[in-house]
Amino acid sequence: MDASPHTVGRTPLHRRGRRSVPDATGPISGSAIVEWTWGLDPAPVTNTPPDNLCPAAAPPKCGDPHDQLRIQPSSIQQEVLWFSTGTAVQTCDGGPCVGTFL
Repeated sequence: MDASPHTVGRTPLHRRGRRSVPDATGPISGSAIVEWTWGLDPAPVTNTPPDNLCPAAAPPKCGDPHDQLRIQPSSIQQEVLWFSTGTAVQTCDGGPCVGTFL
């Protein structure tokens, strides 16, 4: 069972099978998790910083995605719907949302 603080009491709109929280189709009233991916190399399994976050074919602006989510059009759409209706919806084309470095 995945009991991390990021998943307790939340329902993901999509997951890649690594969490034990079941998938659900939206819209969802209440708490939810929407998974995003950036196409980056996997994080190291040890407690060391990665040598390079970006794969060889990455775009020029590739880097740390932590500040990128708030400016993604699909994320903004999700936020507006969440704050105006309290409903979580999948605004991406199924699967995890794919972020781009803006």
